[in-house]
Formats: sequence, structure tokens, C-alpha cells
Amino acid sequence: MPEIAERRRTTCRDATLLSLDSSLSPSSASLRSSPLVCPAACAFASASPRKRGDPQETPQQSSRPLRVPRAENRVAAALVCRVFLVLLLPHFLVVHAEKSSASTAASPADALDDKPAPQSPPVVRWRQTPSELFITVAGAFKWPRVRFRSKGLHVEGIGSVEGGEKKKYLLDLALLREIDPTKSSFTVKSRGIEIRLEKKKQEPCWRSLGPLFSPPPPFLKREFVDRDSELCYMARIVWRGKFFWERKFADKDNTPGEQFFEDHRPTGVHPDLWNKIIRDLRRRAVDPSHAREDASLQAEIAAARKI
Repeated sequence: MPEIAERRRTTCRDATLLSLDSSLSPSSASLRSSPLVCPAACAFASASPRKRGDPQETPQQSSRPLRVPRAENRVAAALVCRVFLVLLLPHFLVVHAEKSSASTAASPADALDDKPAPQSPPVVRWRQTPSELFITVAGAFKWPRVRFRSKGLHVEGIGSVEGGEKKKYLLDLALLREIDPTKSSFTVKSRGIEIRLEKKKQEPCWRSLGPLFSPPPPFLKREFVDRDSELCYMARIVWRGKFFWERKFADKDNTPGEQFFEDHRPTGVHPDLWNKIIRDLRRRAVDPSHAREDASLQAEIAAARKI
């Protein structure tokens, strides 16, 4: 009896494989070895239809060779396999869609808003002239938001520094003196954000970018340019001359004009020579080096005095 059962199972499996080869396409032939498909098809195909009135098989008759399943059974087995695949296909599609959506949601570009924003960008460089401030925020930023205030600057954006991970950066600076927000501007470049701030008035260069009595943040670096240093020096000299001039005549109703100098002109000095002397004294009061630079004026004064 065990030998008969083994022969029955072997014949059933061979018949099922034959039916699958004839009904399924070559692309789905790999499903023949699946443990989920073959038992169902084998069980369905092994049950050959029995006509009404046929006697049941007895142990004595089991020695005869088994018949190959009919064409109807092979077609039915193929239909069972296809229905089985159709039922399982939506499940696999749903699982794959869930995995892909989870991986997409976990990507760094979409999860940037969930990360806490640091309080400062990596490096901020600044320099100045008597009339402008130039600030550079290092990093590759895309569509940053820059807001100008009368005594402050606010920058917010998502970017990376030197090809690193993208992060959300926030910069909020308090300035030493007032600026003109309407004339200020910024430019986004591949390696940073360049910001130009217009000062409210032209004046000597600031000692610091922020308040004097608060230490500068570690990310703030100052740049020095020779041309800017010369402009700052000239602005300081002009401001000093104007300051001391106004301070000297603060008790008077108004600052001295040309009539004041004409009233104090010494007797016997020509008005043209007196005007040159006054102009030379003004230049010496502002910066003594200017008198050495203007050699022609000194020569004219010396020649006029000899006469």
C-alpha cells in the first residue's frame, strides 16, 4: 500500500507539471516549484471524474496503471493557478507600496522640517566702508528668506556647508547703528549668501558689527581690505575735523563764515593770500599730512609773504 500511494503522488505531480507547461506562459513557468501552487493544482487535478454507476476502486484493482488526467482537469488546474496568483497579487502590491512610501518619507530632504534649527549658521564674514556693510553667510542655500530691520538682520534657510548634510539655519543679528532697509539687498550664490546693507548716514567705520558691550558670537569673522581701511581712515579724519570745528564755535549762534575770516584778516594781507592761508590751516587741522601733499599751495603762500 505505501508503494501504491507513492506512485499515485508521483504520477499526480508529473501530471500537474505537464498541465502547467501547456497552459501557463514561459514567464510564469518559475511558479511550478512553488509550494503554494503545486499542492492545490495537484489535489484538484488528481481527482479524475467518475461516471455514475462506476464501481469504487478496490485494493485488487489498484495495481493497474493510473490514467493521465483529462484535458478538462488540466484546464481547471491552470485556472486554479491563475486565480491563486490574482488573489495574491494585490497583497504584494500593497506591501511594496507601503515600503516605498516609508522609504520616501524617511528621506533627508523631506524630513528637514522635523529637525530642530540651530541658532546660528556655520561662518558669517563681514566687512564695511563708511557707507555700506557687506555680510557673507557661507553655505549652499536654496531660496533663503532675508529680512532687513532698521537695526537688525534676519536670515533663515535650508543649506549645506562644503557638501555636508542639509540643515535648517537661522541667523538673527543686532546691528550697532541704523541702516536703510529700502536700499539694502542680497544675492544668493553657489557658496553663500552675499548681503549688502546701506548705512543710514555716512560716518566713520563701526568698531563692531553688533552692540559694543556684548561679545561677538564665535561664528562671526571680520575681513580687512586695504581699500576699505583707507576709506575708513579718511572718513574718520573728516569726522574729527567737523567735530572739533563745531565744538570750538558751539557758543556762537552759527558757525563762522567767510565774513568772519574777512573781519580777522591782518592789515596789509591780500584777500586772495588770506583765503589760501585759511584753506591751508583748515587742511592742517584735519590732517597735517595734507599740507605736505599740497606743495603748490605752500609755495604760493611763501612767495606771497616774500612780496
